[in-house]
Amino acid sequence: KFYTPDRGLPPGATISLFLANAVNLELDSKLAGLGPHIRFSDNMTGCASDEATVRRMWEEIEAHGERAGTSIKASKSRIFRFSPVPSLDAESDIHVLGARIMSDGVGIAAKSQAKLVSRFTTLASLHLLLYPQRGQFNRARVHGGYDEDLASLLRALRRLLYGTVDVDDDGGIDDDVRPLRMLAAVEGSGTADLRALDGKLLDTVVRYHGYRCQVLRGLGVTNIEPVTKQALLDGPYGRCPSFVRAWRVARRY
Repeated sequence: KFYTPDRGLPPGATISLFLANAVNLELDSKLAGLGPHIRFSDNMTGCASDEATVRRMWEEIEAHGERAGTSIKASKSRIFRFSPVPSLDAESDIHVLGARIMSDGVGIAAKSQAKLVSRFTTLASLHLLLYPQRGQFNRARVHGGYDEDLASLLRALRRLLYGTVDVDDDGGIDDDVRPLRMLAAVEGSGTADLRALDGKLLDTVVRYHGYRCQVLRGLGVTNIEPVTKQALLDGPYGRCPSFVRAWRVARRY
């Protein structure tokens, strides 16, 4: 069903970021005088040391919305107390733009981690299972125990994590490094999130390559064995991409 909206922009339109900045520039200036805040497009988080200042921030946001003709989505807006000590009436971490801010570091929010794992799974399925499951497998892709499609998957994962094909041992990079710069903000206990993601990445690749080998055996291809975690770390395919490794490089820039 097609319809023509009479207001707003299509989802994903790049001009929406420009318009959000133009409309909210005045608000940014007013909030800067009250306390630290961060805004990306129309998503905003602010904080203050006392309740009165927080309420003044909220009043400024509401007043700006009335002047600019924008509205606040109540279901996604809330005021809460932050405390590093677990408490029934306070939050122990804050989620902002995919990051998890804690008293002892910055990590990756659970929702963002789930999205990354979903990307791993999608890439693994496309590279390792799509054509074999259709019975359209090119036998030349496997030779001498080496799997070209597994190598292709690892290259795609490197681009996802690093923004480039690889990061060398000296921390050098040769392409777009925006994903690395995003990881540079992670610190303290948040590195545990990166280690957990590395484990999930390895598990995903090993599991899907095992599925692939099962399908290939059904097609009569027997010259390939399921890859192991150790082979992904120091085998013929080079080191599997790593969030922790990317983070270490990102901290140098």
